[in-house]
Amino acid sequence: MNHKMAFLGLFTSVVMLGVGCGSTESSTTNSSTSTKSVSSSENPCGDGVCDAAEQADDALCPADCADNTDNDEGDSQEEVLDTSGFVFVPDEGIRVEDASNSGVKMNADGSLSLVFQSRSDASRGRNDVAVAQAASDWLAFARTDEGVNPAQFRALKLPDGTCRAYGLDATKSGVMPGSNGLKSQSSEDCVTYTEDAGTRYTLTDSDNGSMGVYDLFIDSNENVVLLYLADLKGLNNLRRAVSTDGGWTFIWQADDVLGDAVLGGGGQSYVDNKVIVLKDGREFMVAMRQGKIYTFISEDDGVTWTKNSDELTPDEFGAAGVKGLYDPQIVQLSDGRFRIYVTGETGGTGADDPNATQHIYSATTTL
Repeated sequence: MNHKMAFLGLFTSVVMLGVGCGSTESSTTNSSTSTKSVSSSENPCGDGVCDAAEQADDALCPADCADNTDNDEGDSQEEVLDTSGFVFVPDEGIRVEDASNSGVKMNADGSLSLVFQSRSDASRGRNDVAVAQAASDWLAFARTDEGVNPAQFRALKLPDGTCRAYGLDATKSGVMPGSNGLKSQSSEDCVTYTEDAGTRYTLTDSDNGSMGVYDLFIDSNENVVLLYLADLKGLNNLRRAVSTDGGWTFIWQADDVLGDAVLGGGGQSYVDNKVIVLKDGREFMVAMRQGKIYTFISEDDGVTWTKNSDELTPDEFGAAGVKGLYDPQIVQLSDGRFRIYVTGETGGTGADDPNATQHIYSATTTL
């Protein structure tokens, strides 16, 4: 098998368009500060200070260094990942049968939750949640909740600690799906959400009244960046808007973010875009084009992107008989590996065919 590289949220009424919020909150840029070198006698064990000597020897005084984690503000700069070396290997079997449009997040207890849209006859279109435990390598899922709000599942955690769930403001007729832009719900505890007044973002003229898959992330300046597909019947490609007021209002910045307008639009564009912020501060995007998964890296808060040369193809899933890959989602597992959960089509004539057989599969990096 030729394993190639690929890196990998809309309210209930329009879940087929997807949105990607929950995957973006897990990692942020770490700051770099210098630590004054002092001896252990000058800074004895138990004083609550993790000094240079204690940092050098984890066993010297673990109590002082208990909070000296990779995500703390005083740590040294995170090592830059060599993303060109990422190789995703398809995992054996199916994660969730008769399901599509997944969203994923790690939980505080070490489990992993997956939201998905059911495609079974008994519950077609319903959004449910299933959970997997570390003991199964987060591969065996048990359904825990039915009829959930996928936007709330994928809500973006803001720099002030609150959460906001974004969804399409689907109030415009005309091109289907019609949309005026984004609306939102907010939560102080990231559990109970209240509908926000007004619209967070209004589409531009070049969006031609249609908006599809979108994702949001926090950049290095704590701005909220919105990347969204628009002009779905035309160029059908990615656009960028930015909020400098905590995700309340967004200002358009650019069309044709990935430079794929020259390909002609429609099915030629990179779609189903999702972004994860790496610990070194760069952004990694996964996208689908013609049933294959491609990846991009950005070193400037998602303004410009460089496409990696490799791709993840249906053929790599071998005996599963996958014909096309859609709606990729990315998560970093608690052991450090990265995994994509992706819809695989094994029947029908395309992703929009109601008779198509779709399941959720996964592929994982090696340590």
